[in-house]
Parts: sequence; C-alpha cells; structure tokens
Amino acid sequence: MYERATVISFYAETPLHPGRGAATGAIDLPVQRERHLDYPLIPGSSLKGVLRAAARLAWHSQAGKLETVFGPDTDNAHEHAGALALTDARLLLFPVRSLHGVFAWITAPLALERYRRDLAAAGFTTSWQAPRPTEQTAFVAPGAVVSKGGRITLEEFTYSAQEDAAVKQLADDLATTLLPDTPEYASWRSRLPGQLAILPDDDFRDFVLNATEVVARIRIDQGTGTVTVADGGLWYEEHIPPESLFYALALASPPRRAANGEARLPRSAAEVLGTLSELRLDRLQLGGDETVGRGIVKVRIRQPAGETVGGRTS
Repeated sequence: MYERATVISFYAETPLHPGRGAATGAIDLPVQRERHLDYPLIPGSSLKGVLRAAARLAWHSQAGKLETVFGPDTDNAHEHAGALALTDARLLLFPVRSLHGVFAWITAPLALERYRRDLAAAGFTTSWQAPRPTEQTAFVAPGAVVSKGGRITLEEFTYSAQEDAAVKQLADDLATTLLPDTPEYASWRSRLPGQLAILPDDDFRDFVLNATEVVARIRIDQGTGTVTVADGGLWYEEHIPPESLFYALALASPPRRAANGEARLPRSAAEVLGTLSELRLDRLQLGGDETVGRGIVKVRIRQPAGETVGGRTS
C-alpha cells in the first residue's frame, strides 16, 4: 500500500507526441487521450521508464537501489514489485492563441477540481477555489493582459471576461508549486496570472481536442532524394503544443526487496520518495520523435507534504 506521495510537474518546452499508434482517421499518429474526457495524457508507464533510465545512469553501481525503487528487470519481474509508482500525467494548463497577450493558458473547473483531489491524496492542502464560468464566459485575473474591453478572444472564439481575484490566487499558487522554479523561468511565472483563463468544461475539452498541432512528416528516399507518397512517405502526426503543463503523482510504498546487507538502500516509503531528489532531474524527453527534438520537458518535483496517502501520518 502506498504510504507517501508527491507531485511531479512536466512543462513542455517542445511539442510532445505521446503516441497511441496508428489510427484510421485523418491523423495517422494521434496522441494518447483519456477515454472519457478527451484530454491528452502522458502514460505513467512512459514516465516510469524515463525515470528508471535516469536512475540507471545515476545509480550505475547500485543495482540493488534501482531494483528496490523501480523493480527488477523484465526477466526477474516475478520476484517483487518496485516501491515507486507513477500515475499518468494529466493535463492542467493548455496554451491557445489569444487576440491580446499573444497566448493564454486555459484550464477548466473539472481539471482544477481533479488536480485539487490529487493534491489531497498526496497530503497537500489548498486555499484556492476554482471559479465556475457559465456559457460564453471566461474567468481571468484582475488586469489580465489577455482580456480587453471585457472580452477575451481565443482562436476564433470570443468570451465575456469576468475578472476575479480567485484566478490571481490560483495562478500564484500554480506558479509557486508547479511551474519550473529555476531562474530562466522567472518571467514565465510572472506571466501566468495575466495569461490564465478559466473556461467552461465543455469549451476546454473542445480546445484540447481540436487546438493541438498537426504536423505533416515525410520520408525521403535516399536514392532519389524525393518522397514517394504511395509507399507511406507522407503521414500526419498530432503534437501537444509547447507551454502545456502536465502533472503526475509519485506514490511510494515500503520496499519489498530484502536489503541483504546492502548499504544505502531505502528502507521506508519516505526514503523511497527521497531517492527522486538524488536523480537531479532537470529536463527529460517524453514520448516519440526524440531525434527531431520532440518531447523536451522541464521537470519539477514538489517537496513531499507531511501527510501521507489517505491522511495517514508517517
């Protein structure tokens, strides 16, 4: 049973392609989505694989620690499970073009309420409340740069902009706890309050479903230097745009692997979670198209709360 948890955020610096394989629609290679919401997601299995690879480099001489935290390799997976689990990374902020302020980060009450529920599961408390916009209304912070004359225009859709101090409080909290905290992101953290818009749930779903990037890819025949479309040389990929923000929960249980006299192995759920800081994560590559620069994300691990999963204390 998981006893400790924390939040890991992933801020997209380049387009993301967490693909789900070939499809029969207009987009040959779409991204993975939650079945009931249509929100893009990054599978927890992908996250764990990338973190395991980072741990293998960091702990190259400590195979016991790698197996304790992430579990044995495939051939020995029957021996015991790892002590660390990763949930799917869920979308919280999505960038869309704005008539004013260049772009806006959008979110919705449903996404925020689910984030709040996940924070509670990890032992974190929140002081903000998510405003609930009505149809054709968007909530923004007072003085937001994305609104003008009481209106906000996103892509080709215009909303009545309702200013609310709660949006500023929410944006400040997200900037403090989820956005990258390194110096090069100082201006991005200061941007968030003025460029955050809370939309109705249905509108947010429509944007994240229809406002992703669709990119044409081609394969060049090295002999002729041309593309032969008939041989599958042209296809379309869906990408989640840069400046998107995802988060996942890292869940830790007591180690299931016997220490066998090995030193420096984690011996509790708290120590398992603490090993993440040893990885010194900065940027990772998630999803496909690694060799063409896709999937670069800035990582931030939140300091675990004093509460444990389910309200139990450590």
